[in-house]
Amino acid sequence: MFQFDVEGERVENYQPNKTFIPDQNFEQALIDGGYDTTIDTYIDDSSMLGVTQLDLSNRQITDFTGLEEFVNLTDLNLSGNAVTSVPLVNLNKLTTLNLSNTGLTELDLSQNSNITSLDLSGNTGLSCVKVSQQIYQQVPSGWIYDSTTSFELECDCPTLSLTSGAPIQELCDGDAMQSLVYDFGGTGTTINVGTMPSGLQSSISSGTLTISGTPVFTNNDYSFSVFTTDGNANCSQVSQTDYFE
Repeated sequence: MFQFDVEGERVENYQPNKTFIPDQNFEQALIDGGYDTTIDTYIDDSSMLGVTQLDLSNRQITDFTGLEEFVNLTDLNLSGNAVTSVPLVNLNKLTTLNLSNTGLTELDLSQNSNITSLDLSGNTGLSCVKVSQQIYQQVPSGWIYDSTTSFELECDCPTLSLTSGAPIQELCDGDAMQSLVYDFGGTGTTINVGTMPSGLQSSISSGTLTISGTPVFTNNDYSFSVFTTDGNANCSQVSQTDYFE
């Protein structure tokens, strides 16, 4: 006889054989297209499976929850809607995608390697698009995007920048150093400091590393590194070396 303790979360909006569509403008567009009948925040799953083309452009949609269940889509137009992210991970049959002028700030196309026609223009806040290795090696010629947009294997990678203080400092014995202030970021990033001279301290607060104090030298010069670890997979780590003379 066995006993197990199981924990879980109840999905409050679950209904059998239906998909939750919380955005009324999204659902109204589906009704106008003949895929749904009533504004009730749900659409029958059977109605979605036969949809291969969907034009939802300029419909004032702000939440595309439920779109990920239209798994047979090959042609999708979401242009002109104010959104910051779009759930496309399940839509791996897409060949044509229009996301122009949507205000996107993040986008994951790593599971959408069949897209040959893509329009991302008018999204100046979209700095990084996550793509597959195939697309990373050769971005299709039919893709349109702003000069501020890049295509990477991973986004939100570790960052490190010196915002205050000089990385090379000349000090006499007993002189306090000029404080060094670093900003760091990236999902799950850890900031590290190498072995510093005695007399120096480091503190971390809200994405900022501060190094200060009065170093005690045992050599004529000394160096140590500030570097990142952890974070998203496929990311490169960053580092900087500081010198005292």
